[in-house]
Amino acid sequence: MATTTGPIFPSDGLVFMVDAGNPKSYQQTNKWYDIAGKSRWYMDLGSGVTYKSDFGGVLEFTEDNSGFARISGGYINLSEVDNTTITFSRKLSNGNNGRVVTALSNNWLLGHHDTTYGDYYAQGWIQSGIAQSDTTWRMFTGTGDETNDVWQLYVNDSLHTSNSGGSQGPNGFNINNQYSQFSSAQVAMVACWDRVLTATEISQVFEVYRKRFGI
Repeated sequence: MATTTGPIFPSDGLVFMVDAGNPKSYQQTNKWYDIAGKSRWYMDLGSGVTYKSDFGGVLEFTEDNSGFARISGGYINLSEVDNTTITFSRKLSNGNNGRVVTALSNNWLLGHHDTTYGDYYAQGWIQSGIAQSDTTWRMFTGTGDETNDVWQLYVNDSLHTSNSGGSQGPNGFNINNQYSQFSSAQVAMVACWDRVLTATEISQVFEVYRKRFGI
């Protein structure tokens, strides 16, 4: 009998993952639980974070200091190792100057900065924006091959940038609340690995999620 299989989500090296559409991760509380399977770590959520059932479940962040999701580097620190971070996120207002997915204890961001999307900063610019921010869902992937000093940005499943501009992976996460740069935004998923995913693996993650966001 012929069988068919779908895309496989890469689990090797997965160290942290939160997904608002998974009830094991978000349970209508002020905590967003890690579902990587190695712990019961969680991100603390501010009072300005609300759950929306759209797109299979997302968290919406207000454009102020109450809209945050935070976990310290004591739980997840990829600043000094090879790493990959993937997030599905979007801004709800394209005119603000805020960030969305950022680190907590170092200067690292992925996805949005100021009024552009496609930004990737890892203690050094890999990509300073691609185009004006809009309300479109995108998968942003930032890799850091610290061993060989190669840093890459993927948008959805396409490689956009590859250079030696970065120097550190994320040390903790502080979504929407770094340097008082806030955004009206939605984030559905953040996942990170302690290794560099291949282009094929990044495409597999995209295929797992793309229908959920209509992309």
